[in-house]
Amino acid sequence: MDRFYSSAVWSPRRQTPLECAQSIVTCLRSIPRLPDYFSNWRIVPEDLAGPDSLLPPPDDVEMLADYVESTALRNDRGEIMQGGGFSPRFMRLYGEHPIRLSPRCGVESRRGNNCLLEFPHPDWAPPETITHDIIRQSLRAVVTAWSADYAYVITHPFYDAQGMSARAARRGERPVGWLTFVSNDVDLDRTALDGLARVDETADGVWIELHGTPAEPLLDDALTVRRALGYSVSP
Repeated sequence: MDRFYSSAVWSPRRQTPLECAQSIVTCLRSIPRLPDYFSNWRIVPEDLAGPDSLLPPPDDVEMLADYVESTALRNDRGEIMQGGGFSPRFMRLYGEHPIRLSPRCGVESRRGNNCLLEFPHPDWAPPETITHDIIRQSLRAVVTAWSADYAYVITHPFYDAQGMSARAARRGERPVGWLTFVSNDVDLDRTALDGLARVDETADGVWIELHGTPAEPLLDDALTVRRALGYSVSP
Protein backbone atom coordinates (compact mmCIF):
# COMPACT_ATOMS: atom_id res chain seq x y z
CA MET A 1 0.00 0.00 0.00
CA ASP A 2 1.30 3.46 -0.88
CA ARG A 3 1.99 6.18 1.63
CA PHE A 4 -0.17 9.26 1.37
CA TYR A 5 0.55 12.86 2.16
CA SER A 6 -1.23 16.19 2.13
CA SER A 7 -0.40 19.47 0.51
CA ALA A 8 -2.03 22.84 1.04
CA VAL A 9 -1.37 25.84 -1.18
CA TRP A 10 -2.22 29.50 -0.94
CA SER A 11 -1.58 32.53 -3.11
CA PRO A 12 1.35 34.96 -2.71
CA ARG A 13 1.03 36.57 0.69
CA ARG A 14 3.33 38.75 2.73
CA GLN A 15 3.85 37.25 6.19
CA THR A 16 6.39 38.26 8.77
CA PRO A 17 8.35 35.60 10.64
CA LEU A 18 6.11 36.24 13.65
CA GLU A 19 2.94 35.78 11.61
CA CYS A 20 4.32 32.54 10.17
CA ALA A 21 5.25 31.37 13.67
CA GLN A 22 1.73 32.06 14.91
CA SER A 23 0.30 29.96 12.07
CA ILE A 24 2.78 27.19 12.85
CA VAL A 25 1.72 27.11 16.50
CA THR A 26 -1.94 26.92 15.48
CA CYS A 27 -1.18 24.13 13.02
CA LEU A 28 0.93 22.01 15.39
CA ARG A 29 -1.61 22.33 18.20
CA SER A 30 -4.53 21.35 15.94
CA ILE A 31 -3.09 18.27 14.24
CA PRO A 32 -4.12 15.23 16.34
CA ARG A 33 -1.23 14.51 18.73
CA LEU A 34 -1.73 10.77 19.37
CA PRO A 35 0.92 10.77 22.14
CA ASP A 36 0.70 6.98 22.57
CA TYR A 37 2.20 6.60 19.12
CA PHE A 38 4.14 9.73 18.15
CA SER A 39 6.77 11.95 19.69
CA ASN A 40 6.10 15.66 20.02
CA TRP A 41 6.85 17.83 17.01
CA ARG A 42 10.49 18.92 16.77
CA ILE A 43 12.42 21.46 14.74
CA VAL A 44 14.60 19.94 12.02
CA PRO A 45 18.00 21.68 12.10
CA GLU A 46 19.77 22.44 8.84
CA ASP A 47 22.54 19.98 9.73
CA LEU A 48 20.27 17.12 10.82
CA ALA A 49 22.46 14.15 11.73
CA GLY A 50 19.77 11.89 13.17
CA PRO A 51 16.77 11.84 15.53
CA ASP A 52 18.90 12.94 18.49
CA SER A 53 19.68 16.25 16.77
CA LEU A 54 16.01 17.27 16.49
CA LEU A 55 15.27 20.37 18.55
CA PRO A 56 12.19 21.06 20.69
CA PRO A 57 10.30 24.11 19.43
CA PRO A 58 10.44 27.05 21.88
CA ASP A 59 7.35 27.75 23.95
CA ASP A 60 7.69 31.47 23.21
CA VAL A 61 6.23 32.35 19.80
CA GLU A 62 8.71 35.18 19.33
CA MET A 63 11.60 32.74 19.77
CA LEU A 64 9.93 30.46 17.24
CA ALA A 65 9.75 33.48 14.93
CA ASP A 66 13.54 33.80 15.24
CA TYR A 67 13.89 30.26 13.95
CA VAL A 68 11.47 30.97 11.09
CA GLU A 69 13.46 34.06 10.15
CA SER A 70 16.66 31.99 10.04
CA THR A 71 15.11 29.89 7.23
CA ALA A 72 14.62 32.85 4.86
CA LEU A 73 15.40 32.20 1.20
CA ARG A 74 18.87 33.45 0.32
CA ASN A 75 20.75 33.93 -2.93
CA ASP A 76 24.13 32.42 -3.81
CA ARG A 77 25.88 35.23 -1.91
CA GLY A 78 23.97 34.42 1.26
CA GLU A 79 21.81 37.54 1.03
CA ILE A 80 18.16 37.34 2.04
CA MET A 81 15.84 37.55 -0.96
CA GLN A 82 13.04 39.92 -0.03
CA GLY A 83 9.64 38.33 -0.51
CA GLY A 84 11.25 34.92 -0.98
CA GLY A 85 9.60 33.54 2.13
CA PHE A 86 10.64 31.11 4.84
CA SER A 87 11.05 27.32 4.97
CA PRO A 88 10.89 26.03 8.57
CA ARG A 89 10.85 22.26 8.95
CA PHE A 90 9.32 20.08 11.63
CA MET A 91 9.25 16.36 12.34
CA ARG A 92 7.74 13.90 14.76
CA LEU A 93 8.64 10.25 15.09
CA TYR A 94 6.87 6.91 15.21
CA GLY A 95 9.70 4.85 16.64
CA GLU A 96 12.48 5.75 14.23
CA HIS A 97 10.14 6.59 11.35
CA PRO A 98 9.95 10.32 10.55
CA ILE A 99 6.74 12.21 9.78
CA ARG A 100 7.37 15.67 8.33
CA LEU A 101 5.59 19.00 8.32
CA SER A 102 7.18 21.49 5.93
CA PRO A 103 5.52 24.86 5.38
CA ARG A 104 6.77 27.47 2.93
CA CYS A 105 5.30 30.76 4.04
CA GLY A 106 5.68 34.48 3.42
CA VAL A 107 6.34 34.04 -0.31
CA GLU A 108 5.24 37.08 -2.31
CA SER A 109 6.15 35.83 -5.79
CA ARG A 110 3.89 33.93 -8.22
CA ARG A 111 5.14 30.57 -6.92
CA GLY A 112 3.01 31.12 -3.83
CA ASN A 113 3.06 29.25 -0.55
CA ASN A 114 2.48 25.67 0.50
CA CYS A 115 2.56 23.24 3.40
CA LEU A 116 3.42 19.56 3.11
CA LEU A 117 2.23 17.16 5.81
CA GLU A 118 3.18 13.49 5.66
CA PHE A 119 1.04 10.73 7.10
CA PRO A 120 2.48 7.53 8.58
CA HIS A 121 3.10 4.75 6.07
CA PRO A 122 0.39 2.05 6.23
CA ASP A 123 3.12 -0.61 6.13
CA TRP A 124 4.48 0.37 9.55
CA ALA A 125 1.85 2.53 11.23
CA PRO A 126 -1.06 1.11 13.25
CA PRO A 127 -4.40 1.63 11.45
CA GLU A 128 -5.69 3.74 14.33
CA THR A 129 -3.11 6.46 13.53
CA ILE A 130 -4.44 7.01 9.99
CA THR A 131 -8.19 6.76 10.33
CA HIS A 132 -10.42 8.82 8.09
CA ASP A 133 -11.30 11.14 10.98
CA ILE A 134 -7.63 11.76 11.84
CA ILE A 135 -6.88 12.53 8.20
CA ARG A 136 -9.81 14.96 8.04
CA GLN A 137 -8.78 16.68 11.28
CA SER A 138 -5.17 16.96 10.13
CA LEU A 139 -5.95 18.54 6.78
CA ARG A 140 -8.47 20.90 8.36
CA ALA A 141 -5.78 21.95 10.84
CA VAL A 142 -3.42 22.88 8.02
CA VAL A 143 -6.10 24.64 5.96
CA THR A 144 -7.32 26.66 8.93
CA ALA A 145 -3.87 27.63 10.21
CA TRP A 146 -2.72 28.96 6.83
CA SER A 147 -6.07 30.05 5.32
CA ALA A 148 -5.21 27.85 2.35
CA ASP A 149 -6.84 28.21 -1.05
CA TYR A 150 -6.60 24.54 -1.97
CA ALA A 151 -5.55 21.34 -0.20
CA TYR A 152 -5.61 17.60 -0.76
CA VAL A 153 -4.59 14.18 0.60
CA ILE A 154 -3.05 11.97 -2.07
CA THR A 155 -0.53 9.25 -2.99
CA HIS A 156 2.12 9.67 -5.67
CA PRO A 157 0.56 7.00 -7.96
CA PHE A 158 -2.86 8.70 -7.73
CA TYR A 159 -1.22 12.05 -8.54
CA ASP A 160 0.30 10.53 -11.69
CA ALA A 161 -2.92 8.71 -12.65
CA GLN A 162 -4.68 12.05 -13.11
CA GLY A 163 -2.23 13.10 -15.80
CA MET A 164 -0.61 15.76 -13.66
CA SER A 165 2.60 17.17 -15.13
CA ALA A 166 4.97 20.06 -14.56
CA ARG A 167 3.27 21.91 -17.42
CA ALA A 168 -0.17 21.38 -15.87
CA ALA A 169 1.11 22.62 -12.52
CA ARG A 170 2.50 25.76 -14.18
CA ARG A 171 -0.96 26.37 -15.61
CA GLY A 172 -2.25 26.38 -12.07
CA GLU A 173 -3.83 22.92 -12.10
CA ARG A 174 -3.93 21.01 -8.83
CA PRO A 175 -4.46 17.30 -8.24
CA VAL A 176 -7.56 15.91 -6.59
CA GLY A 177 -7.07 13.64 -3.60
CA TRP A 178 -9.27 11.31 -1.58
CA LEU A 179 -9.98 14.46 0.47
CA THR A 180 -9.78 17.86 -1.22
CA PHE A 181 -10.52 21.39 -0.02
CA VAL A 182 -11.41 24.10 -2.55
CA SER A 183 -11.78 27.62 -1.18
CA ASN A 184 -14.35 30.13 -2.40
CA ASP A 185 -11.54 31.95 -4.21
CA VAL A 186 -11.03 29.01 -6.60
CA ASP A 187 -13.39 28.52 -9.56
CA LEU A 188 -15.44 25.37 -9.08
CA ASP A 189 -18.69 24.23 -10.70
CA ARG A 190 -20.41 22.91 -7.61
CA THR A 191 -23.35 21.63 -9.64
CA ALA A 192 -21.00 19.09 -11.27
CA LEU A 193 -20.12 17.32 -8.01
CA ASP A 194 -23.00 14.84 -7.96
CA GLY A 195 -22.27 11.21 -7.15
CA LEU A 196 -19.19 11.73 -5.01
CA ALA A 197 -18.82 10.13 -1.58
CA ARG A 198 -19.18 13.38 0.32
CA VAL A 199 -19.44 17.12 -0.43
CA ASP A 200 -19.55 19.55 2.50
CA GLU A 201 -20.02 23.25 1.82
CA THR A 202 -18.67 25.61 4.48
CA ALA A 203 -18.30 29.36 4.83
CA ASP A 204 -14.74 29.16 3.49
CA GLY A 205 -15.15 26.65 0.67
CA VAL A 206 -16.00 23.06 -0.21
CA TRP A 207 -14.66 19.81 1.27
CA ILE A 208 -14.83 16.92 -1.19
CA GLU A 209 -14.32 13.22 -0.51
CA LEU A 210 -14.01 10.51 -3.14
CA HIS A 211 -15.19 6.93 -2.95
CA GLY A 212 -12.49 4.47 -1.94
CA THR A 213 -9.78 4.99 0.66
CA PRO A 214 -7.05 7.61 1.15
CA ALA A 215 -4.52 5.15 -0.30
CA GLU A 216 -6.79 3.97 -3.13
CA PRO A 217 -9.43 6.55 -4.13
CA LEU A 218 -11.70 6.14 -7.14
CA LEU A 219 -10.09 7.75 -10.19
CA ASP A 220 -13.41 8.43 -11.92
CA ASP A 221 -14.42 10.56 -8.94
CA ALA A 222 -11.19 12.54 -9.21
CA LEU A 223 -11.81 13.18 -12.90
CA THR A 224 -15.31 14.42 -12.05
CA VAL A 225 -13.81 16.98 -9.67
CA ARG A 226 -11.15 17.96 -12.23
CA ARG A 227 -13.90 18.71 -14.75
CA ALA A 228 -15.69 20.79 -12.12
CA LEU A 229 -12.47 22.75 -11.64
CA GLY A 230 -12.41 23.48 -15.37
CA TYR A 231 -9.44 21.26 -16.19
CA SER A 232 -9.17 19.35 -19.45
CA VAL A 233 -9.82 15.64 -18.89
CA SER A 234 -9.04 13.03 -21.53
CA PRO A 235 -11.98 10.72 -22.35
